[in-house]
Amino acid sequence: MSSVVAILVYREVLGPFIARSGARVAVLPVGWAAAALALGAAFVFGHLTVSIVVRLNGRAPQRKYGFEFTTVGLVLLSSIALALVVLDAAWWDTWAMLPLVTVGALIVFAYRGYLRLTNRFGALQQLYDFSRSVSGPYLETTGTAWAVLEQVQSVMRSNRAELIIVDEWPSSGTSP
Repeated sequence: MSSVVAILVYREVLGPFIARSGARVAVLPVGWAAAALALGAAFVFGHLTVSIVVRLNGRAPQRKYGFEFTTVGLVLLSSIALALVVLDAAWWDTWAMLPLVTVGALIVFAYRGYLRLTNRFGALQQLYDFSRSVSGPYLETTGTAWAVLEQVQSVMRSNRAELIIVDEWPSSGTSP
């Protein structure tokens, strides 16, 4: 759906210029501006759509918004720059796109690796926080139970967690 938004914005911005100057305007600064606006609109649409779906499902992720917006902004700017270079290269010489597409693919793979490392670090941080909350000089059953419930809620991204403690084992003739 984001692609549709990008196409509509691109055609709306560039349409009047193409009618006056022809298709060559796509590789001029006006075409670059139209492409940048289209990619920006697609990004905003996609981000809003994901945010709405997350909120409708009752999950509000805890995020570091400054870091997230900076990272996403840099990715958006680099995507726009790469798209403009590829557009210009494709217009003049199709074979010139090959190294650019290779660089784009390498950037995508590097970003995916970065995201995997970020997720692993987040999981490690949760494990560290959990181990720190259940250890200490005053290790109580109640405090440990609360720490376990809080961590389960955090990891499962749930609003509620329950812990049921059974005092006696069922009388099945076996012992634990």
